[in-house]
Amino acid sequence: MASAPTPDILGSAPPPASHVLHVADRDVVLRFGPMLAQVLPALCAAGVRTTLVSDDPQFLARLEHTPVERLAVPHLAGWRAWAVPSLLTGRVSPTPTLVHLWGSAGLWWTRRWTRQAGIPLLVHALGARNVERLTAGGRCRRERLLLVANGLVAQWRRLAPAAPAPRVVPAGVAPPPVPRDHRPLEREAEGGVLTVLCVAEFAERAGLAVLVEAVGQLRRRGVDLHALVIGSGPGSEVIWSYIREQGAAGSVSLLDEPALWEKALPEVDVCVVPACQRELSIVPLLAMGLGKVVIASRDQLADWFVDGTTCWEFTPGSAVELAYLLTRAIEQPVVARELAARGPTYVRERHSLQRVLESLWAVYTEVADEAAAAGKPHDGPVDD
Repeated sequence: MASAPTPDILGSAPPPASHVLHVADRDVVLRFGPMLAQVLPALCAAGVRTTLVSDDPQFLARLEHTPVERLAVPHLAGWRAWAVPSLLTGRVSPTPTLVHLWGSAGLWWTRRWTRQAGIPLLVHALGARNVERLTAGGRCRRERLLLVANGLVAQWRRLAPAAPAPRVVPAGVAPPPVPRDHRPLEREAEGGVLTVLCVAEFAERAGLAVLVEAVGQLRRRGVDLHALVIGSGPGSEVIWSYIREQGAAGSVSLLDEPALWEKALPEVDVCVVPACQRELSIVPLLAMGLGKVVIASRDQLADWFVDGTTCWEFTPGSAVELAYLLTRAIEQPVVARELAARGPTYVRERHSLQRVLESLWAVYTEVADEAAAAGKPHDGPVDD
């Protein structure tokens, strides 16, 4: 996706943090890459020196012709990341004024490194696993926690009822403008094939069995459609067996190339989220912004799933309801186009790149002010 134009954050106001070091591992990049590819250069354009540390060389190469400074490391998480702090100390100079960790991969060494250097740390929870980890133990006084969606607030309060819920800094993106003559599902009226994209882990718990069963039902009724499932992880053989069992082998493609979803999304008619996305992804949000029909189970954590406005929802686990909504996209193209047309407006109003940047700017300002008031002493861990 092309880079977005540079938004105006706060006019001529000086940046609240002179140098922000961002940390994002391969998993975060796969789920939020288009957003980061726009947010980081925009921060540079606003006067913030921006450095990205990642174990994803392809994403770092994507930022090659931007002002973002890039630092590749082999590993960001686990014991193999033990050398990252010394690497940063040797290659990042002067010391950043703020570290922004997207997700929780690398949490242990970012906490140690920022504590020793007296640097504030922002940890941005992007899914349920991040919230579980962040509510499990203590943290530093200079550490600020953020959530990427309102749906994670309820989980936080359930796991840590005595701790105040972190601020929500939402996901957002600036998709290319939808052409005025864009008419989704137009070829369906001409007898074409409905194309469906699903991005998920190759595991039955990700809802792929529900999607496969729905496709099988439609194929047995003579409905012509094709579902492209892009993902990774264990479980592909189980899914393939289920695809054959449901008689959907000619209508489902399983592609173990998780980074290809961004290229596939503009070319499909429908984006399906067949089960609760506990680890949030920008895929359906970008689909809405591109004017696609989005169909999702009615148990999502992300607040951008709004039944009848940005998507059609079905009862979790119900292949019958999912099959009905896919049929509806074919048989009621005018209604489907009306739904698809509401998506870009919603994304512009609620999840624009400008809104993300303004939220980050406000948090960076608060953290910088707190750091200035606290001075430079190193803080030890405290309880949540």
